[in-house]
Amino acid sequence: MEVSKCSESIQPTATVTGDREKEIDGRLGNCEVCDAEVSKYTCPRCEVKTCSLSCVKIHKFELECSGIRDRTAFKSMKKFSNLDLLSDYRFLEDIARTTLKYRKDINKRYTRFNTALPVQLFKLKRAAYSRGVRLLYLPQNFSKHRENSTYFEWKSNKFYWRIEWTFFTDSGIKKIVDERVLDTEKLGKVISQHLDPKIRDPELEPYYSAGFNGVVLLLKCEKADDKFFELDACSSVRANFRNKTIIEYPSIRVVLKHRKDEYELIDPDDERESQSFGNKDDVNQNEIEIIENDCDSSSVIVIS
Repeated sequence: MEVSKCSESIQPTATVTGDREKEIDGRLGNCEVCDAEVSKYTCPRCEVKTCSLSCVKIHKFELECSGIRDRTAFKSMKKFSNLDLLSDYRFLEDIARTTLKYRKDINKRYTRFNTALPVQLFKLKRAAYSRGVRLLYLPQNFSKHRENSTYFEWKSNKFYWRIEWTFFTDSGIKKIVDERVLDTEKLGKVISQHLDPKIRDPELEPYYSAGFNGVVLLLKCEKADDKFFELDACSSVRANFRNKTIIEYPSIRVVLKHRKDEYELIDPDDERESQSFGNKDDVNQNEIEIIENDCDSSSVIVIS
């Protein structure tokens, strides 16, 4: 008799628990993806209701949803809960920790903003300016600045450029660097050393076949997005860089002639207008230059 009484007392509790689960499941409604099953999950980001892992994956793919809650999204006071308050508090703590981390990071302290250039960089900048080139520097911790081997020999008044040649091959981008090129050298003579078939680099076979006369040399215009200057291979390096803005060192694209139309070129008559220079007072040790590169190779902002 005692056993039967216990079983009778447990049974209503189990029924109540089952009804409670059905009631909770019913609140979410049917799955918004398949509409065949009762939904069990709610996406933290877009609040789409799903019933299974497969439906979760479908909703992420179709809506391009990351499934991660947007911690900065607006939420009305009616929907605001203690969990949201705790989440906001932790979000502010994360911001404070990140700010403190960057303050302690020595690399983040490097800047060219309103600071005097080192003597050797200042002389190099003035020498470039006297040759009609506006030379800009990146902060000290940027890899492009550390790699720069451009050099000015002031006793003999000789200027040597580091030149990076960029080739576009079937397997990707190939870069070849000349550490120091005298600016009086013919540009064609410098590039012809890399187009010599005797080198036999398999990646550069299309360039060997095209030869020196089958390529064009393009220099990106730093003051205009996606525009390029076409360089004259028969002229000197100095003549080609005159009236140009160069950040650290020039990166020249070597393009096959039949692909020249893929680039927007600046008309030679507009070159001087697009790269205007002021007087020599524009080049001083307190010149303000801010150059930001998110990837060390993405967008560049210059304020001078």
